[in-house]
Amino acid sequence: MKKWKVVLPVAVLAMTLCVLSGMYLKVNAKTNDDRISEGIYIETVYIGGMTVEEAESALADYIVQLGEKQFTLTAGDKQLCFKASEMGFAVTNEDIVQQAMSVGKTGNLLKRYKDLTDLEQGDLVLELDVSVDTEVVTALLNDNLKKIDTKAINHGLTRENGEFIYVPGATGIAVNVGPSVALIDEYVKDEWNREDSAIALSAEITEPKGSEEEL
Repeated sequence: MKKWKVVLPVAVLAMTLCVLSGMYLKVNAKTNDDRISEGIYIETVYIGGMTVEEAESALADYIVQLGEKQFTLTAGDKQLCFKASEMGFAVTNEDIVQQAMSVGKTGNLLKRYKDLTDLEQGDLVLELDVSVDTEVVTALLNDNLKKIDTKAINHGLTRENGEFIYVPGATGIAVNVGPSVALIDEYVKDEWNREDSAIALSAEITEPKGSEEEL
């Protein structure tokens, strides 16, 4: 009985050391690797196995593509169209490639081992933090208000050849620039799916008076 009491702890210790040794070898190999762990994406860009320089180049190409995406800003039946790059589009978490490189390479042994094991079970997708320059967007809206802002024109009648002809009016539109800029900024940060998109501006809509039946 005493023999088992001695052998059992020794066996457990030996097994623990074996497991820790395996973990250390796996983690140490990746820690000393100058490439990003396999299974990591930045949004739709796969950067697993890349060096920092390769990943930054791939990310830069992706950001250029995002800058070409078009936003249609609507108010009533009027609209303005701008590329993301025209609105001062930018990525704010510029350290995202370094963040990807650190997966499985930073923290204590157990954390690094867990990170690498998690990657073997499924991909890790890192998200960009993006924004627009609110001052640029404000200037764009102010410079283009005349293309949207219109005064309401009531429906009316005109007499031609002894008959009354109905003349449709026009809806009045007045864009609220400040709130519209806030809506755009919030949409890009929290809702944008990285595709061409439409955003409804904050605007006062005035419907024309007098329907055809009333007139």
